[in-house]
Amino acid sequence: MRRILLIPVLIFIMVSAYGQDFGTSIKSPLAFTQYYLNPQVMNPAYTGFQSKYRLALNYRSHWSDFPDAPKSFAAHYNGPATDRVGIGAMLFTESYGAENRFRGQLSYAYMFGSEDYKMSLGVSTDYSQFRLDNSAITNPLYDPNDPTVNAALDGRRYFAASLGFYTEYKTQFYFGLSLPQVILTRIDDGEGDDETSFNYIATIGTWIMLPDYDMVIEPSLYLKKIGNAPLHVDINVVGKFLEDRLYGGLSYSAGAGNRFGFLLGARIANFRFYYGYDVSYQEFQDYNNGSHEVTLSFDLFSKFLENAQSGQ
Repeated sequence: MRRILLIPVLIFIMVSAYGQDFGTSIKSPLAFTQYYLNPQVMNPAYTGFQSKYRLALNYRSHWSDFPDAPKSFAAHYNGPATDRVGIGAMLFTESYGAENRFRGQLSYAYMFGSEDYKMSLGVSTDYSQFRLDNSAITNPLYDPNDPTVNAALDGRRYFAASLGFYTEYKTQFYFGLSLPQVILTRIDDGEGDDETSFNYIATIGTWIMLPDYDMVIEPSLYLKKIGNAPLHVDINVVGKFLEDRLYGGLSYSAGAGNRFGFLLGARIANFRFYYGYDVSYQEFQDYNNGSHEVTLSFDLFSKFLENAQSGQ
Protein backbone atom coordinates (compact mmCIF):
# COMPACT_ATOMS: atom_id res chain seq x y z
CA MET A 1 0.00 0.00 0.00
CA ARG A 2 2.89 2.38 0.76
CA ARG A 3 4.32 1.83 -2.71
CA ILE A 4 0.95 2.58 -4.27
CA LEU A 5 0.57 5.85 -2.36
CA LEU A 6 4.12 6.84 -3.36
CA ILE A 7 3.16 6.87 -7.06
CA PRO A 8 1.30 10.21 -7.03
CA VAL A 9 3.95 11.77 -4.78
CA LEU A 10 6.76 10.84 -7.19
CA ILE A 11 4.76 12.10 -10.16
CA PHE A 12 4.18 15.39 -8.35
CA ILE A 13 7.92 15.80 -7.63
CA MET A 14 8.89 15.12 -11.25
CA VAL A 15 6.29 17.53 -12.55
CA SER A 16 7.52 20.24 -10.18
CA ALA A 17 11.14 19.69 -11.18
CA TYR A 18 10.64 19.69 -14.92
CA GLY A 19 7.70 22.09 -15.16
CA GLN A 20 7.90 24.59 -18.01
CA ASP A 21 6.15 27.96 -18.23
CA PHE A 22 4.53 29.01 -21.47
CA GLY A 23 3.00 32.16 -20.03
CA THR A 24 -0.14 32.71 -22.07
CA SER A 25 -3.68 32.68 -20.76
CA ILE A 26 -4.97 30.47 -23.58
CA LYS A 27 -3.41 27.46 -21.86
CA SER A 28 -5.23 28.07 -18.58
CA PRO A 29 -7.87 25.56 -17.42
CA LEU A 30 -11.44 26.50 -16.60
CA ALA A 31 -11.87 29.35 -14.15
CA PHE A 32 -14.42 27.81 -11.75
CA THR A 33 -13.83 27.75 -8.00
CA GLN A 34 -16.30 24.92 -7.20
CA TYR A 35 -14.08 22.32 -8.87
CA TYR A 36 -14.15 20.18 -5.69
CA LEU A 37 -17.84 19.49 -6.35
CA ASN A 38 -17.18 18.18 -9.86
CA PRO A 39 -13.47 17.28 -10.02
CA GLN A 40 -13.69 15.96 -13.59
CA VAL A 41 -13.79 19.59 -14.75
CA MET A 42 -10.11 19.82 -13.78
CA ASN A 43 -9.01 16.16 -13.82
CA PRO A 44 -10.03 13.67 -16.55
CA ALA A 45 -9.16 10.75 -14.25
CA TYR A 46 -12.27 11.50 -12.18
CA THR A 47 -14.52 10.78 -15.16
CA GLY A 48 -17.06 8.13 -14.10
CA PHE A 49 -15.22 7.55 -10.81
CA GLN A 50 -18.37 7.84 -8.67
CA SER A 51 -20.25 5.30 -10.83
CA LYS A 52 -23.00 7.86 -11.35
CA TYR A 53 -24.39 9.29 -14.57
CA ARG A 54 -24.14 12.97 -13.74
CA LEU A 55 -25.12 16.01 -15.76
CA ALA A 56 -23.94 19.36 -14.40
CA LEU A 57 -24.05 23.06 -15.28
CA ASN A 58 -21.64 25.72 -13.99
CA TYR A 59 -21.93 29.49 -14.25
CA ARG A 60 -19.50 32.06 -12.88
CA SER A 61 -19.71 35.84 -13.00
CA HIS A 62 -16.28 37.28 -12.23
CA TRP A 63 -15.95 40.73 -10.70
CA SER A 64 -19.68 41.51 -10.90
CA ASP A 65 -20.79 45.04 -11.86
CA PHE A 66 -17.45 45.76 -13.53
CA PRO A 67 -17.98 46.55 -17.26
CA ASP A 68 -17.24 43.62 -19.60
CA ALA A 69 -16.06 41.44 -16.72
CA PRO A 70 -15.52 37.72 -17.53
CA LYS A 71 -18.49 35.35 -17.51
CA SER A 72 -18.04 31.58 -17.79
CA PHE A 73 -20.52 28.77 -18.51
CA ALA A 74 -19.97 25.01 -18.76
CA ALA A 75 -22.23 22.01 -19.38
CA HIS A 76 -20.69 18.64 -18.71
CA TYR A 77 -21.60 14.98 -18.37
CA ASN A 78 -19.67 12.03 -16.98
CA GLY A 79 -20.55 8.47 -16.08
CA PRO A 80 -19.46 4.84 -16.26
CA ALA A 81 -19.36 3.00 -19.56
CA THR A 82 -18.35 -0.29 -17.88
CA ASP A 83 -17.24 -1.28 -14.39
CA ARG A 84 -13.75 0.04 -15.13
CA VAL A 85 -14.26 2.68 -17.82
CA GLY A 86 -15.70 6.17 -17.50
CA ILE A 87 -16.52 8.61 -20.30
CA GLY A 88 -17.41 12.28 -20.26
CA ALA A 89 -18.06 15.33 -22.43
CA MET A 90 -18.06 19.06 -21.80
CA LEU A 91 -18.89 22.34 -23.55
CA PHE A 92 -17.46 25.57 -22.17
CA THR A 93 -17.82 29.22 -23.16
CA GLU A 94 -16.28 32.32 -21.67
CA SER A 95 -16.47 36.01 -22.59
CA TYR A 96 -14.41 38.91 -21.28
CA GLY A 97 -14.65 42.23 -23.02
CA ALA A 98 -14.49 41.66 -26.77
CA GLU A 99 -12.75 38.28 -26.43
CA ASN A 100 -14.60 34.98 -26.52
CA ARG A 101 -13.40 31.50 -25.72
CA PHE A 102 -15.08 28.20 -26.68
CA ARG A 103 -13.98 24.73 -25.66
CA GLY A 104 -15.36 21.26 -26.38
CA GLN A 105 -13.89 18.30 -24.53
CA LEU A 106 -14.12 14.50 -24.47
CA SER A 107 -12.64 12.53 -21.56
CA TYR A 108 -11.89 8.89 -20.82
CA ALA A 109 -10.79 7.17 -17.61
CA TYR A 110 -9.76 3.64 -16.67
CA MET A 111 -10.28 2.55 -13.04
CA PHE A 112 -8.71 -0.26 -11.01
CA GLY A 113 -8.07 -1.16 -7.37
CA SER A 114 -9.25 -3.31 -4.47
CA GLU A 115 -11.55 -3.07 -1.45
CA ASP A 116 -9.16 -0.65 0.27
CA TYR A 117 -8.26 1.67 -2.57
CA LYS A 118 -9.42 2.73 -6.01
CA MET A 119 -7.33 4.40 -8.70
CA SER A 120 -7.97 5.92 -12.07
CA LEU A 121 -5.95 7.12 -15.03
CA GLY A 122 -7.57 9.56 -17.42
CA VAL A 123 -7.02 11.41 -20.66
CA SER A 124 -8.99 14.17 -22.31
CA THR A 125 -8.87 15.79 -25.74
CA ASP A 126 -10.36 19.14 -26.55
CA TYR A 127 -10.91 21.68 -29.28
CA SER A 128 -10.59 25.36 -28.36
CA GLN A 129 -11.28 28.55 -30.22
CA PHE A 130 -10.37 32.11 -29.22
CA ARG A 131 -11.64 35.12 -31.13
CA LEU A 132 -12.67 38.76 -30.86
CA ASP A 133 -16.28 39.68 -31.52
CA ASN A 134 -17.46 42.56 -33.71
CA SER A 135 -17.36 45.04 -30.84
CA ALA A 136 -13.58 45.13 -31.33
CA ILE A 137 -13.88 46.83 -34.74
CA THR A 138 -16.57 49.27 -33.61
CA ASN A 139 -14.30 50.54 -30.85
CA PRO A 140 -13.06 54.05 -31.72
CA LEU A 141 -9.51 52.96 -30.83
CA TYR A 142 -9.51 50.19 -33.45
CA ASP A 143 -6.81 50.49 -36.12
CA PRO A 144 -7.90 48.77 -39.38
CA ASN A 145 -4.24 48.14 -40.19
CA ASP A 146 -3.48 46.32 -36.93
CA PRO A 147 -2.53 42.77 -38.03
CA THR A 148 -2.83 41.30 -34.51
CA VAL A 149 -6.43 42.47 -34.03
CA ASN A 150 -7.43 41.48 -37.55
CA ALA A 151 -6.02 37.98 -37.05
CA ALA A 152 -7.88 37.68 -33.72
CA LEU A 153 -11.15 38.55 -35.45
CA ASP A 154 -10.75 35.39 -37.53
CA GLY A 155 -9.98 33.44 -34.36
CA ARG A 156 -7.36 30.95 -33.26
CA ARG A 157 -8.13 27.24 -33.03
CA TYR A 158 -6.28 24.64 -31.00
CA PHE A 159 -6.22 20.92 -30.30
CA ALA A 160 -5.09 19.88 -26.82
CA ALA A 161 -4.67 16.72 -24.74
CA SER A 162 -4.52 16.45 -20.93
CA LEU A 163 -3.62 13.61 -18.53
CA GLY A 164 -4.84 12.83 -15.03
CA PHE A 165 -4.42 10.51 -12.06
CA TYR A 166 -6.85 10.10 -9.15
CA THR A 167 -7.00 7.75 -6.14
CA GLU A 168 -9.11 7.23 -3.02
CA TYR A 169 -8.06 5.13 -0.04
CA LYS A 170 -11.15 3.77 1.74
CA THR A 171 -13.12 6.77 3.00
CA GLN A 172 -10.06 8.44 4.49
CA PHE A 173 -7.92 10.05 1.83
CA TYR A 174 -7.88 11.17 -1.81
CA PHE A 175 -5.28 12.57 -4.15
CA GLY A 176 -5.55 13.88 -7.70
CA LEU A 177 -2.98 15.16 -10.17
CA SER A 178 -3.73 16.49 -13.64
CA LEU A 179 -1.39 17.75 -16.33
CA PRO A 180 -3.50 20.22 -18.32
CA GLN A 181 -2.76 20.51 -22.02
CA VAL A 182 0.48 18.55 -22.13
CA ILE A 183 -0.07 18.73 -25.88
CA LEU A 184 -1.28 21.97 -27.41
CA THR A 185 -1.25 22.46 -31.18
CA ARG A 186 -2.63 25.29 -33.25
CA ILE A 187 -4.80 23.83 -36.04
CA ASP A 188 -5.76 26.92 -38.04
CA ASP A 189 -3.61 28.63 -40.67
CA GLY A 190 -1.73 30.73 -38.11
CA GLU A 191 1.85 30.20 -37.09
CA GLY A 192 3.42 29.37 -33.73
CA ASP A 193 1.74 28.75 -30.39
CA ASP A 194 2.54 25.02 -30.39
CA GLU A 195 3.56 24.04 -26.87
CA THR A 196 4.27 20.97 -24.77
CA SER A 197 4.18 21.79 -21.08
CA PHE A 198 4.32 20.09 -17.69
CA ASN A 199 2.13 22.47 -15.75
CA TYR A 200 0.08 20.79 -13.06
CA ILE A 201 -2.99 20.88 -10.85
CA ALA A 202 -2.89 18.80 -7.65
CA THR A 203 -5.56 18.14 -5.04
CA ILE A 204 -5.33 16.30 -1.75
CA GLY A 205 -8.01 15.89 0.89
CA THR A 206 -9.64 13.73 3.53
CA TRP A 207 -13.06 13.01 5.04
CA ILE A 208 -13.70 13.42 8.76
CA MET A 209 -16.78 11.48 9.85
CA LEU A 210 -18.86 12.82 12.75
CA PRO A 211 -21.71 10.26 12.99
CA ASP A 212 -23.03 11.68 16.27
CA TYR A 213 -23.82 14.92 14.44
CA ASP A 214 -24.77 13.34 11.09
CA MET A 215 -21.97 15.36 9.51
CA VAL A 216 -18.94 14.89 7.27
CA ILE A 217 -16.15 17.48 7.16
CA GLU A 218 -13.96 17.51 4.05
CA PRO A 219 -10.80 19.66 4.21
CA SER A 220 -8.72 19.80 1.02
CA LEU A 221 -5.72 21.51 -0.51
CA TYR A 222 -5.50 22.57 -4.16
CA LEU A 223 -2.28 23.55 -5.95
CA LYS A 224 -2.12 24.98 -9.46
CA LYS A 225 0.92 26.07 -11.47
CA ILE A 226 0.10 27.33 -14.95
CA GLY A 227 2.48 29.23 -17.18
CA ASN A 228 4.27 32.24 -15.77
CA ALA A 229 1.56 32.85 -13.16
CA PRO A 230 2.52 32.44 -9.48
CA LEU A 231 1.67 29.19 -7.71
CA HIS A 232 -2.04 29.20 -6.82
CA VAL A 233 -3.02 27.56 -3.52
CA ASP A 234 -6.58 26.96 -2.27
CA ILE A 235 -7.49 25.77 1.23
CA ASN A 236 -11.05 24.43 1.26
CA VAL A 237 -13.30 23.11 4.02
CA VAL A 238 -16.71 21.67 3.12
CA GLY A 239 -19.30 20.38 5.57
CA LYS A 240 -22.01 17.90 4.52
CA PHE A 241 -25.02 17.58 6.81
CA LEU A 242 -28.13 15.39 7.14
CA GLU A 243 -26.94 12.61 4.81
CA ASP A 244 -25.54 15.08 2.26
CA ARG A 245 -28.75 17.08 2.04
CA LEU A 246 -27.15 20.37 3.11
CA TYR A 247 -23.71 21.78 2.30
CA GLY A 248 -21.63 24.63 3.61
CA GLY A 249 -18.03 25.56 2.96
CA LEU A 250 -15.24 28.10 3.17
CA SER A 251 -12.32 28.64 0.82
CA TYR A 252 -9.18 30.74 1.02
CA SER A 253 -6.81 31.31 -1.91
CA ALA A 254 -3.19 32.42 -1.71
CA GLY A 255 -0.51 33.06 -4.30
CA ALA A 256 -2.13 34.00 -7.60
CA GLY A 257 -5.59 34.11 -6.00
CA ASN A 258 -5.68 36.05 -2.72
CA ARG A 259 -9.42 35.64 -2.22
CA PHE A 260 -11.88 34.39 0.38
CA GLY A 261 -15.20 32.73 -0.40
CA PHE A 262 -18.09 30.68 0.99
CA LEU A 263 -20.36 27.95 -0.36
CA LEU A 264 -23.98 27.00 0.37
CA GLY A 265 -25.77 24.04 -1.18
CA ALA A 266 -28.64 21.60 -0.95
CA ARG A 267 -29.62 18.22 -2.36
CA ILE A 268 -33.21 17.24 -3.15
CA ALA A 269 -33.39 13.62 -4.33
CA ASN A 270 -31.00 13.46 -7.31
CA PHE A 271 -30.81 17.22 -7.83
CA ARG A 272 -28.08 19.40 -6.29
CA PHE A 273 -27.77 23.18 -6.16
CA TYR A 274 -24.72 25.15 -4.98
CA TYR A 275 -24.07 28.85 -4.70
CA GLY A 276 -20.70 30.44 -3.98
CA TYR A 277 -19.48 33.98 -3.48
CA ASP A 278 -15.91 35.22 -3.15
CA VAL A 279 -14.04 38.48 -2.81
CA SER A 280 -10.42 39.33 -3.49
CA TYR A 281 -7.85 40.92 -1.21
CA GLN A 282 -6.28 42.72 -4.14
CA GLU A 283 -6.77 46.43 -4.94
CA PHE A 284 -9.06 45.63 -7.85
CA GLN A 285 -11.73 44.52 -5.35
CA ASP A 286 -12.48 48.23 -4.78
CA TYR A 287 -13.90 48.38 -8.32
CA ASN A 288 -16.23 45.34 -8.32
CA ASN A 289 -18.74 43.53 -6.10
CA GLY A 290 -17.03 40.17 -5.92
CA SER A 291 -17.68 37.01 -7.92
CA HIS A 292 -20.74 34.74 -7.98
CA GLU A 293 -20.79 31.08 -8.96
CA VAL A 294 -23.67 28.62 -9.34
CA THR A 295 -23.53 24.85 -9.91
CA LEU A 296 -26.50 22.63 -10.76
CA SER A 297 -26.16 18.87 -11.08
CA PHE A 298 -28.52 15.97 -11.63
CA ASP A 299 -27.83 12.23 -11.26
CA LEU A 300 -29.46 10.28 -14.08
CA PHE A 301 -30.72 6.70 -14.06
CA SER A 302 -30.30 6.30 -10.30
CA LYS A 303 -33.07 3.71 -10.00
CA PHE A 304 -31.51 1.71 -12.82
CA LEU A 305 -28.15 1.71 -11.04
CA GLU A 306 -29.68 0.71 -7.71
CA ASN A 307 -31.50 -2.23 -9.33
CA ALA A 308 -28.39 -3.32 -11.23
CA GLN A 309 -26.22 -3.24 -8.11
CA SER A 310 -28.78 -5.22 -6.13
CA GLY A 311 -29.11 -7.78 -8.91
CA GLN A 312 -32.79 -7.11 -9.61
